[in-house]
Amino acid sequence: MSAWGTRRQLSFVLVFILLLSFAAVLLIIINRHAPACTDDVQNQGELGIDCGGPCTKVCAVEINDLAALWTRIFKVREGIYDVAAYVENPNDFGLVNLPYHIRIYDAENVPVKDVEGEVFLNPHERALIFEPQVNVGFRIPNRAFITFPDKPVWHRLNPARATTLTVTNQRIETSPILSLRATLTNDSLFLVSAIELDALLYGQSGNVLHVSRTYVENLASGQSKEISFTWPTLPTETVVSSDILPRVDLVSSNVIHADTLPSL
Repeated sequence: MSAWGTRRQLSFVLVFILLLSFAAVLLIIINRHAPACTDDVQNQGELGIDCGGPCTKVCAVEINDLAALWTRIFKVREGIYDVAAYVENPNDFGLVNLPYHIRIYDAENVPVKDVEGEVFLNPHERALIFEPQVNVGFRIPNRAFITFPDKPVWHRLNPARATTLTVTNQRIETSPILSLRATLTNDSLFLVSAIELDALLYGQSGNVLHVSRTYVENLASGQSKEISFTWPTLPTETVVSSDILPRVDLVSSNVIHADTLPSL
């Protein structure tokens, strides 16, 4: 075969290889899936598989455990008790519906009653979980413990408008019944709705003697409202001080959803 024929044959082979390579690259591009938060692959700057980084799902490595600072029971009358737990969320994330389980024991460490419920928790918040009027029958409760699920559903949140609710002029009264009265003022620049208010009464030892809860439906900017809490019986220890803790759900309306994240 002449040199010219050989060169021509090589040219055909080279063109065929180039066309085949182009087709392969084109096929890869067509079938390549863009990185996503649902592809079971740790990519696009994610901290874990499909979590962290640009993904709304919160990774386990980003989370610190919830802390139960205390759980206590308070007698209302024979067989009826209020149960409360003071918990802390140390995280930057919120919980819309955190399930909890409270088990009440008697002095012999025998379970008396189980109580379950759900609560919202704002980021970096200490909050009171309150179960009023728990009927334990003829058993005498001695202590209680609260537990949470191993993997609660955490949410990333959009920045929320900071609410400023001020409690002033707290007054403890013991006649005709034990009561706590105060003034609640909305110092925010906007209407605040669904305000939860928890009251704690303390004895000389610093222990919590009683708890209670009330709600204020709406409070306009700059508006004040008188609030009150009452208890049917006096504690055995003298009440010397009180706290009123206002809180508003900043989680439910500020959850970041996947379709609101900026595209990469």
